[in-house]
Amino acid sequence: MSQQLAKIDDPERHKAELYKSINEWPEGSKYSLEQKLAVLTEYWITGSLRAVERNLGVPMSTLVYWKKNSPWWDEQITQLSTENTARFSAKQRKIIDKASDVVMDRLENGDFQVMRDGNTVRKPVSCRDASIVMAVAFDKDRIAQALPTNYNSSSVDAFTQVLGKLAEVGQTMQQNTQKPAIDVERVDSEDPKDK
Repeated sequence: MSQQLAKIDDPERHKAELYKSINEWPEGSKYSLEQKLAVLTEYWITGSLRAVERNLGVPMSTLVYWKKNSPWWDEQITQLSTENTARFSAKQRKIIDKASDVVMDRLENGDFQVMRDGNTVRKPVSCRDASIVMAVAFDKDRIAQALPTNYNSSSVDAFTQVLGKLAEVGQTMQQNTQKPAIDVERVDSEDPKDK
């Protein structure tokens, strides 16, 4: 049986977890725990029982039985997915951090440019490039905060109509509550203290 295992960070921990969840497997099973773990991993990678059968040599009837009747199957596939998603997210975070550092350096110090004499100098980033960097960063920040990244004309028009109606209501309320104006006449004082 060719064992094409995906790399697992801690195979011993996976074995221990798998042992916990497979208590219902019969004692006399001809497949070792490592083979069952290989089946789960291969299925998680390919998503195909046919590929598992072809790559690992486990009969389709056994695979179908395990998948349909064994509670450990779904538990282990979910665990593999969760762990690999977390690992992928951590790698993506590192990529984002490093790329952000490079972009910040270029914005602050300029792009590298090789001169005719072979010397390398830093040329300030163009306004166009800086604008693109700013726009992308702004949009991604808005997305991360679950805020809209653009406004289409229909949503702006609808918003303008609502503001117009509110303004009309405000004017009506103001007209209904206005008090009559009082005429006031200015009187100059002759008192020297006031000057």
